[in-house]
Amino acid sequence: MLLDVANAFYAGADGEQLVLSLDEERLRSTVVREAPVPAPPPGRAVVRFPHVYGPLDLAAVVEVRRLVRDEAGHYTGFAPYDGASA
Repeated sequence: MLLDVANAFYAGADGEQLVLSLDEERLRSTVVREAPVPAPPPGRAVVRFPHVYGPLDLAAVVEVRRLVRDEAGHYTGFAPYDGASA
């Protein structure tokens, strides 16, 4: 599902894209689960996505990964992030 979101909303983004995995228990900011916009077609389940309203606490970041693209620019998977640009 994360790759679907990345391809739907960030396919045209330049440069390296990172995915941060957060421990919600370590966040001081509010997390709200919201339906996507636009809404899915009728008959499909509505999945709610977590949105953080406020600063991201560094202590809440438990993993950082890079999104990997194919030759056509579509996101196809994840790779470890070592802090260096690809």
